[in-house]
Amino acid sequence: MKVAILTDYFPPYNGGVAHSVFRIAKGLSDFTDNIIVIAVSKYDKENRFPKVVKEHLNNLTVYRLYCTKNIPLNDSEDRRVGYYLLLEVLKQEKIWLIHAFYTFSSGYWAYLINKSQGIPYLLSVRGNDLTKNFFDIRITTLLTEIMINAKKILVVNNYIRKFILIHYPALIIKTEIVYNSIDGDEFLSQVEDVKIRNLYFEPDDFIFSFIGVIKEKKGVQMLIDAFNSISSKYNHAKLMLTGEIYDVLYEEITEYIAQNKNIVYFNKVDHDQVSKFFFASDAFIIPSFDDGLPNAMLEAIASKVPIIASNIFDDVFVDKEDALLFNPFNRSELFDCMELLINSPEKGKSFSNMALKLLDDKFSVATEIQSFFNIYCNEE
Repeated sequence: MKVAILTDYFPPYNGGVAHSVFRIAKGLSDFTDNIIVIAVSKYDKENRFPKVVKEHLNNLTVYRLYCTKNIPLNDSEDRRVGYYLLLEVLKQEKIWLIHAFYTFSSGYWAYLINKSQGIPYLLSVRGNDLTKNFFDIRITTLLTEIMINAKKILVVNNYIRKFILIHYPALIIKTEIVYNSIDGDEFLSQVEDVKIRNLYFEPDDFIFSFIGVIKEKKGVQMLIDAFNSISSKYNHAKLMLTGEIYDVLYEEITEYIAQNKNIVYFNKVDHDQVSKFFFASDAFIIPSFDDGLPNAMLEAIASKVPIIASNIFDDVFVDKEDALLFNPFNRSELFDCMELLINSPEKGKSFSNMALKLLDDKFSVATEIQSFFNIYCNEE
């Protein structure tokens, strides 16, 4: 049995899915040599026309489908070219099962392959599917077909599972949660070669942080609004925003930053540099109103940074036990959580120590890899 993990994103691209697919595929390749990765890739100087390039990353085989000028793949002609490149790889490798990450484009390709070649597929539905594909009325019927025809639908938290089952209740028997994971020791082994706190902040500052892509679903506008009230009351409060700002928000967010000298912004950073920003944080805030299970949240747990999160993550945390939770869109609740931590840092330390236990209980790499391996074997 040979399984192809089909993905829209893969390193060197950054982002949650790229890092998750690499971690999962690398872990599975320790179990078996019957795992390959097939990744959408963007044309570059060496690969300027449609082609397949085969690579070996340690004991993992990766096929890169060079078929587009842009990631994510949105052009229908690029999608057509990629489909035929994909067909060649599947025939060559004699693939028995496809595991697609995202409903589009990988899930759509897997659906077409299933109809034309009879190869079954698993579908991983991620946070970005909620904010893009599920609300694109142009593809609603097709999206339903893609999900119904999947052997299983795999999600990273109960929030996504509930969202799917509210709209597609018949899918309850095939929808399963497999949580993201993190190797805490590996993450913390990253060298802190620059002391962010010493360079950009004062010793007595209390630093709230957001680390990740800054887009609407992440709730960063409300975070900034709540922080403006905090910083007007507590002069030593600082907000550190780290991550790429999506174009549609760029003007608005940069204007907010310019209006408050207590907000410090760092642009997109390489993943191997992220740990230093957690080391500088007194509290990590994730105010998402729509999301999967962000890697940054697990990295905050590993870094023993107290967490304030919207309650869409209530299957991860217990409020006031291992984190502080608030209702999405409720600015006053977020303000109260921030004020509690700035006034009682010892409570934050208690929350972070309790949260650390989650890495072994729920978010270990071994648990995630074993879950996927069992799912693949059960489909044999």
